[in-house]
Amino acid sequence: MHDFRDPTRIPALLRLVERAWEAQPSARFVDILAQLERHGMTPAAADEDVMRAAEALLADYVDTIPVTAGRAQGAWMLRTTTHDCAVDATTIVVRPAGGARPSVWEYQRLVAKHVSGPLRVDDGHRFGIIDQIRPLGEQLHCPAVPALARAEIGDRMFVVDTAEARVVVGRQLEIYRQGRRHVEQDTLRWEVLPECPVGEDLVAHLPGGGRRRLGVVEQVWRLRR
Repeated sequence: MHDFRDPTRIPALLRLVERAWEAQPSARFVDILAQLERHGMTPAAADEDVMRAAEALLADYVDTIPVTAGRAQGAWMLRTTTHDCAVDATTIVVRPAGGARPSVWEYQRLVAKHVSGPLRVDDGHRFGIIDQIRPLGEQLHCPAVPALARAEIGDRMFVVDTAEARVVVGRQLEIYRQGRRHVEQDTLRWEVLPECPVGEDLVAHLPGGGRRRLGVVEQVWRLRR
């Protein structure tokens, strides 16, 4: 005789795996399986272990942003077909996917916020089709630029307003200064950024031992994790 297992468990388990895949529509099914393995699924795993792995994956890649009265609950990173975005209960940061000066503003209402649907903010702002949503903690705003090393930054990205420019901190520094008629852009290779609280000078340590002052930090937001 073999052990009888309740067949009603099957739809619930498959629906969890389906939701995990729907939250990453650009991923292949084998990519989802590999991610489930990183969350503890093995060939010998019990069905309950697979469900826990799928739930953990859904906590890392969500299919919708929780919203109350048009405001996001918590902070979220969104990748769309046209933009990299981040949003929390008050603020949205939007950067064109090809790389350009990010925009930051306090929004009024998050209208559409589901993976595979359009990202719409307030009445007229549309930012492509959402391909991925991941949690960024409670809020986008940071009290300081954290201590960073370019060799270890990975995909993390910050947007920093200084008294002189708007700076995108990632694998390179993108520096945007507003000129009289247009925005001036500069790109800078860097090695280390010491921690820099709001109100202090942001100084980048460059390859070869040089340094570049970027201005007094006024505001810092997280854009990517």
